[in-house]
Amino acid sequence: MIKPSQKWLDEDYLIVDVAIGGKGSDGVVATAAELLQNYGDPITRAVRGELVTLSAGERDEVVRSGLSYYPTDLVVVGWAAALVYDKPEATSSVIDLLEYANTRA
Repeated sequence: MIKPSQKWLDEDYLIVDVAIGGKGSDGVVATAAELLQNYGDPITRAVRGELVTLSAGERDEVVRSGLSYYPTDLVVVGWAAALVYDKPEATSSVIDLLEYANTRA
């Protein structure tokens, strides 16, 4: 390097962890499809880091990026944030993977 920068790059990444069957749960477990259908707008805004509703096209793009292995788990990943919906014992692995992927990007 000829002229290295003295500034260190620091970026925040938000992970919204929604636990299934946690303390205070009423026993009802929503499916990933139900979450996206009923809460697609707030999920989209959280993942994109926006305060206002996004266009239908942008919302559809975010919803399409959602990943599920079982009907009752969901991960929606964006540049600035991610939503993880799973059992508490499974979320730590997903969060570790997101942290690793974010450091490699």
